[in-house]
Amino acid sequence: DLHFYEAQKAGLMLLGQAIYENMIHLSQAARMEAVETRDMAVVFGKILRRRLGINGQEELPSEEEIKAAIEQLKDIPKFLPFFSFIFMPVPGITEMYILLAFSLERLSRGTISLLPSQVRKALRKPGEEE
Repeated sequence: DLHFYEAQKAGLMLLGQAIYENMIHLSQAARMEAVETRDMAVVFGKILRRRLGINGQEELPSEEEIKAAIEQLKDIPKFLPFFSFIFMPVPGITEMYILLAFSLERLSRGTISLLPSQVRKALRKPGEEE
């Protein structure tokens, strides 16, 4: 009986550690999404101010910055449902959404994209390309 409880305890410790590590990865992904969204707003703000003639001396963003901002703009609709699931009081619903979205992306071989780019990067295995 004692060995069973030790094995059960070890299994729960491994599960807890895996959940903790996944939450760390997801929180880092959320922070990166916030940084990318802020950068996107700055880029679009510069373009808008230039078009409206406000602060005409300010330099326009580079082509690379504009492309990154457009890619982040595409991520915003993917991010909203993801975070609505985080705040739902049902245990495990966020994990189920991530698992379902990740599975659909894998099955579609990338033609369907439901997760924000930073969350997708956090779920990738080390060394795996997008």
